[in-house]
Amino acid sequence: SNSDTIHEMVDNGDEYATLVWQAMIYQVAKTIGSMATVLHGKVDQIILTGGLMRFDDIKKGIEESCGWIAPITVYPGELEMMTLARAGYEYLTNKIEAKEYTGIPVFDPKSFEKK
Repeated sequence: SNSDTIHEMVDNGDEYATLVWQAMIYQVAKTIGSMATVLHGKVDQIILTGGLMRFDDIKKGIEESCGWIAPITVYPGELEMMTLARAGYEYLTNKIEAKEYTGIPVFDPKSFEKK
């Protein structure tokens, strides 16, 4: 659960850690490929974000596998928790209202049907 620890193990030649690390990169690339398929190859951009993007080998592995699909842009960082905390604060201080998730789609699925 700690990418820094695992990456250090990879850097130190740990075979199992390297296998796990490479499997993660493979899985991300596979997911990007599957999304490209459902988009019928019409992919404008692949955007990679999150804390793991600070590791160059992850970016390189994904670029080697998926760079032909579309240009890749990387935004490293881990601001998700800060964003969630801010929204919670804004709710608690009455700056925003809470929204209820009903599970009902907010879009019309029929709008995706061929005409």
